Amino acid sequence: MKKLYLILTLVGLVAPYILIVKFTSVHGLDLGEFWRQMWASYISSMAMTDLLLSCFIFWIYIRKEASKYKINNLWIYVSSTLAIGLCFALPLFLYVRESKKELLKN
Repeated sequence: MKKLYLILTLVGLVAPYILIVKFTSVHGLDLGEFWRQMWASYISSMAMTDLLLSCFIFWIYIRKEASKYKINNLWIYVSSTLAIGLCFALPLFLYVRESKKELLKN
């Protein structure tokens, strides 16, 4: 599983930025347009609401898991969620958690 989490972390880093590059090539760094498009329809609003709730749930989850497996620097996962996305931060955390589980086993 650990290798899979690492692969998913890399995919979660690259995939969102491909779309960001496409957006900025058309609209530049227009944050207003970015915001408008995120909430432009019921479907995109549903997806954004789901994503935001999932991020908050992830942040609650990592607090418990981090204390259980003695994982430090939770700010890394919160800031990477905000800067890159949940698709990067979640598998990154799971990769680190698996590494800590292996250490605690030995």
